[in-house]
Amino acid sequence: MSDRMEIKDEQLDNINGGAITYTWNGTTGSLGVDGNNVFTLHNKDAFLEVYNSMFGKYSDVEIIKELKARKIITK
Repeated sequence: MSDRMEIKDEQLDNINGGAITYTWNGTTGSLGVDGNNVFTLHNKDAFLEVYNSMFGKYSDVEIIKELKARKIITK
């Protein structure tokens, strides 16, 4: 298992690679990069809509920033 570290907002621009990961328990979940899920996910359907529309066109960091701007995830 790899070591995990907290990702601070100011570090988002420095992330290379990785993949957005999330969990969902039916009402809330968590979201992050490579299993380091530091954000609370509030709306799975809204997340999937944004993710699917941005995937392949934007980086994971840009997708996370958009999710934060729309308040779909919070820290």
